[in-house]
Amino acid sequence: MRIRFLYYGTRKDGKIMDDIIGRTTHKANKKRMLAYGWEPDQVPMLAHGEVMLFNTDGLRVGTCYTSTMGQMRDRGIIKNLLSKGDGTVSRPSSEVLTHPERWYYIDVDVSIDLFFIVENYLMTEVLNNQGYDFLCILSFLCGVRFHASKRNICSEIQHRAALLITTACYASRFKDTWRDVPSPILQMINMVSCGSVLRRLYNDEVVLEL
Repeated sequence: MRIRFLYYGTRKDGKIMDDIIGRTTHKANKKRMLAYGWEPDQVPMLAHGEVMLFNTDGLRVGTCYTSTMGQMRDRGIIKNLLSKGDGTVSRPSSEVLTHPERWYYIDVDVSIDLFFIVENYLMTEVLNNQGYDFLCILSFLCGVRFHASKRNICSEIQHRAALLITTACYASRFKDTWRDVPSPILQMINMVSCGSVLRRLYNDEVVLEL
């Protein structure tokens, strides 16, 4: 059984929020990049993450889980703070991976027991969705972390899934986060620093490894 962590790379294409998140969190993690022997130009700027469940028999192919702003992007900051928003959702991969050249991934092979543990966690978060944690996103930009305990952002979903399936190495990175909510790029860096490999989705090219 396999669990895939997906990361969306930013470009200058008019998606201002994605660009701000990607650039701000990339800059905040430059010291980590250098500590692992990576030049910052090697490391993609990331603005969003998803967890995809599938297995080698073709079952559950393309089921993606995340917490997303969705329609929130067009409502403005004040309305977002007062609204529930999309929040934690599951969607077919065909609706998510419409631009494969923009995506990166990390694959983790797991036992069937761990697979169902993660699936249960993700489905429970979707069922109990309380909306998107917009305040947490703002906290990445101002340097002081705010976090609503009953709402998620995308990389929080990834982080908690990773804690369920990966080794003590990843769990030890827990202290690198503030209130256990890493940005997409920090969640990815923590996984690669523990032996995972980051690849491009469209051609499987290796982008980062130790």
